[in-house]
Amino acid sequence: MQASPMQDEQDIRAVITGYFDALYHGDVAGFRKVLHPQVRLFSATDGNLINLDLETYMSMVAARPSSASRNDPRGDEIVSVSVASPTTAHARVKD
Repeated sequence: MQASPMQDEQDIRAVITGYFDALYHGDVAGFRKVLHPQVRLFSATDGNLINLDLETYMSMVAARPSSASRNDPRGDEIVSVSVASPTTAHARVKD
């Protein structure tokens, strides 16, 4: 049985919230719950394109102080989620 679009949206929102929580708390285990083992993370840092696999990123997360430990304010937000089909969705977020 296939999930309803409403359930799909709720599931997507739960994963995004898990990602935001892991990011804020520097929670490696939390990231592993929401990121695919073969994820690739890209960032343009100081004019250079950075391309990281999961293990490299997890090492970086574990080695840096978390935003929570610095009492940084949270500004993350799920702006919208739309489910276009059983295999396609779009999420707009602010972090």
